[in-house]
Amino acid sequence: AVWRGPAGGGRGAVLLSVGRLVEKEGFPGLLRGAALLKQAGRRFRLAIYGDGPLRPKLERLAAELGLGDELELPGERPQRDLLPAFQAAQIFALTPFVTEDGDRDGVPNVLVEAMACGLPAVSTAVAGIPELVRHGENGLLCAARDVEAIAAMLARLLDDEQERRRMGEAARRTVVEHFDVRAAARTLAELFEQTTSVAPGHMRAA
Repeated sequence: AVWRGPAGGGRGAVLLSVGRLVEKEGFPGLLRGAALLKQAGRRFRLAIYGDGPLRPKLERLAAELGLGDELELPGERPQRDLLPAFQAAQIFALTPFVTEDGDRDGVPNVLVEAMACGLPAVSTAVAGIPELVRHGENGLLCAARDVEAIAAMLARLLDDEQERRRMGEAARRTVVEHFDVRAAARTLAELFEQTTSVAPGHMRAA
């Protein structure tokens, strides 16, 4: 499959996602993509912060996919308490889709916040997301609900630390310089700068 690459690439990297655990956020597809990464021999942790009615389904799916050692579901946290998670992560993943009844996000605030902290994003080309995430420049986009494509985009960033850094720096510039920055994202980015001397988005996980 296209997403396969050197086994063990991005060893121990932290993938972060944040959102309400509801259908439109596409978390089952993200878990299935993560399972493909594991099958390809990569080591990583996937932390999904948030709560909602889909949580029991995600827990069952993670068990079925053998992601018990990789997946963390810490629950919902206040924005300020998410700062350590942004600092520890190398990649931000958010893979929403438009549901059958038309439910969708515009440009998710959390995506703006992650990019403001210097994290390259893997996301889906739905709603307003392509206005923020420019494929190959400050992140990677794929079709909604395309599990292999999600895995391929994650694998690309896991395997190439230089590209992760380049896209992370571009992501932060996009938000700070060119996007209509939400106050929350600006506050989080400023707090990030005040509390760490490590380049945003690149702190190594223990």
